[in-house]
Amino acid sequence: MNNDNFEYLNRQLQYLGFSDTLKDQLENNLKARSDSFNLSATLSYSSSEKKEASYELHFRKGNEDMYFLNSYKATVGEQSGLFYVNKGEKNITSKEAFNLLEGRSVYRELTNKEGEKYYGWQKIDLENSEGEKIKFKTFTDNYGYDLEAAVKQVASKQLFFGLDKEKTMQSLQKGNQVPVSNMDKSEKFFVAADPQFKSIEIYNENGIKLRLDDLNKEQAQTEKQSAGMKM
Repeated sequence: MNNDNFEYLNRQLQYLGFSDTLKDQLENNLKARSDSFNLSATLSYSSSEKKEASYELHFRKGNEDMYFLNSYKATVGEQSGLFYVNKGEKNITSKEAFNLLEGRSVYRELTNKEGEKYYGWQKIDLENSEGEKIKFKTFTDNYGYDLEAAVKQVASKQLFFGLDKEKTMQSLQKGNQVPVSNMDKSEKFFVAADPQFKSIEIYNENGIKLRLDDLNKEQAQTEKQSAGMKM
């Protein structure tokens, strides 16, 4: 087994979000010296509800007894997608793949045909994807989505983020659902970036999508009912 190759692949797996869960599997397969092999993992994520994603990682031997991670298949419920791992790229992590398969958008560094780097939001294009061969809708910075302005829309509804501004923005860019609550924390919601419609999505604790503009109306009605009960 090539120890340098093992360390490189293990670091790559950690960057993708698998920590050391695949370390032993990786070492055993490198020692077996097959032309190709697959590793499997299951990860759990919690936001508005707890869900699991399963992963199958595809490795192949190249020149000089070196192995490379070429791609991985991620599955969430009935939705699957094949994500390619390219050298020199900031590849899609396991959590970002989960978020994409959940229907959310991820802000990431991309490369055009000329090799130039740029940034944009990506979302799976369900209409044009075929099985595991997913295609993306891409919304570059020129599209005009202002995440900071979208976050301010949430604050204008008297909702408060549990994270500071920088961490909130970073988490939303990764496609995560970020928790928010009202002032006394009696109501909890989750928000996610929605670049396609230049807005922000909001869900209740049961994962049901709500209209942001209706929140204050619902809160006012709840307060009115509570006041009536006290009388």
